[in-house]
Amino acid sequence: HRIITTGDCREGHNTVISEMKIGAIPVKISP
Repeated sequence: HRIITTGDCREGHNTVISEMKIGAIPVKISP
């Protein structure tokens, strides 16, 4: 799985954390 990066650093950081928690499915958390 790949890490999705966005223009918003905070949003990208949340995406990385979510992906790490789930382990496979990248999920974006709304700020």
